[in-house]
Amino acid sequence: MIDAKKEIIDCWDKSSATYDSHYGHGIKSADEASAWKKALEDIVGTESLNILDIGTGTGFLAIILADMGHRVKGIDLSEGMMEKARTKADKSGLSIAFEIEDAEKLLSEPDEYYDIVINRHLLWTLLSPEKALREWNRVLKPGGRVVIIDGNWSNPSRGKKLRVNLGNLLIVVTEFRNPWKKKGSYSEELSEMLPMRKKENCGKAAKIVENCGFRNVRQYYLDEIDWTERKAMPLKRRLTTTYRRHVITGIKP
Repeated sequence: MIDAKKEIIDCWDKSSATYDSHYGHGIKSADEASAWKKALEDIVGTESLNILDIGTGTGFLAIILADMGHRVKGIDLSEGMMEKARTKADKSGLSIAFEIEDAEKLLSEPDEYYDIVINRHLLWTLLSPEKALREWNRVLKPGGRVVIIDGNWSNPSRGKKLRVNLGNLLIVVTEFRNPWKKKGSYSEELSEMLPMRKKENCGKAAKIVENCGFRNVRQYYLDEIDWTERKAMPLKRRLTTTYRRHVITGIKP
């Protein structure tokens, strides 16, 4: 049996050096920056709130939200990712606490403290999404909201797979590398342990949120952000980028 949490931490520590350089991770254009800010204003609002950014990574959401005037704390298992987040926050003159914490066991977080619990690109990498969501529910104030920004990363349709293979061939002839070999990817054993990587669970995230005690659960798409991301990409990247990013929100009764 592998040490799943250790493999997850090691993977993201190794990925931290180049994470923001990848399309879909770091912001690549002014249009994309504007799209993210507008989307977060629509989701979170403009009133200053206490926000917990879980799986903060290099601080993508935490930094935008703090710049909007919110009081933000970012947590992650990867110290390597949070070193990048602290550096970026310092350069922006923002005061954000970044601490090591497990999304599924928020040991240092009090009950009913936060107005918003938010994350981006996290749900797919959790060993127990239900356990995590119950913890997020616990630390939210009554009437507080969970915000999950994610997508279907691993199970494209047959047509999209053909596009990906065409894009990968372009990468082979222009970059002289094997794009099918993903650096920093999880082992097959770990991937099998992650429920949201399984095809049968990809469309069930909103139902899981509801089952974990949230009400008024909504799911909708961030097509404007996806469009601005793709606009900044070269053709080979657009071909290999198949996801459609969505938001799931729910309210703690």
